[in-house]
Amino acid sequence: MVQQCYLCKIYKHQAGAESLKFHSLPKNPERRKRWLSALGFEENHQFPKRVELCSKHFGENAFVYGSEGQKTLKRDAIPLISHSLFDPAVSTSSESSVSPEKQEDSDCSTISAISITCEGTPAKKKVIHG
Repeated sequence: MVQQCYLCKIYKHQAGAESLKFHSLPKNPERRKRWLSALGFEENHQFPKRVELCSKHFGENAFVYGSEGQKTLKRDAIPLISHSLFDPAVSTSSESSVSPEKQEDSDCSTISAISITCEGTPAKKKVIHG
């Protein structure tokens, strides 16, 4: 099965995605609930059988680094970026980048504003009022 990020639609073998890791939704009900809340999904949202997020949707402090530099997602890591911030027309490019400008509270792992830029597309900014 081809790995693809559910949010930004980037494929694992796409140019520019070589360094990305892909993470499945947690099976643990409490962790899964926290992920869905952080992403802006309702608990009863109907997902496909396999849902993965790429490492772009987690802050650097969500990872531990092994002795050889490999990234591993911490057990208590929560995604940072809500699905509603992704415009499919913008986010499918391999050149897209998402950069957090402000993180309100590290415990709830939400972002109040992000910039989404794409080669050949003007920058877009969406603000979430929490």
